[in-house]
Amino acid sequence: MTPPVRDEFYTWVQDSPGDAYLGTLETVLDEGQTYARTTQTVQTQDSYGNVSTSQVYDYGNLSTPARKYSNTYLYQGNTNYSSRYIYNRLLTSTLTSVSPNIVLAQNAYDGAVISAPSGIPREWDGNYGASLTYRGNVTQANAPGKTINTLYDTTGTVTSQNE
Repeated sequence: MTPPVRDEFYTWVQDSPGDAYLGTLETVLDEGQTYARTTQTVQTQDSYGNVSTSQVYDYGNLSTPARKYSNTYLYQGNTNYSSRYIYNRLLTSTLTSVSPNIVLAQNAYDGAVISAPSGIPREWDGNYGASLTYRGNVTQANAPGKTINTLYDTTGTVTSQNE
């Protein structure tokens, strides 16, 4: 049996600064055949390249998304991180196409005391001691049915972790 022919079609869009990114991926199996099947994924990104929303359509139904996702990021509304150019830390990811919405991931950052490194680190800037708390380290990661707590030293090395 011959495997189905898979064709992919990409649509590029621009974010607010004018950078291009992949907005839509359409996948067609057995294009040109009466039994051809098509699915697509549509996404939007923020001005830093983070996926803000994603819509996934099932084969055969390109009018209603089967799943919709919405993501928020730590820098949004938090100048402590945006002023340090920390833009890519996922705060929440939510499945919004179900009722009630399901939070798939919810992270907390820099919520624990930072310890001094053991020994003398090879690459470390002493100007960024334990008093600098805005580092973008995930100190608590929450997913359905699971929570992970993590502690770090000033070099960003994990010193302990528990579930």
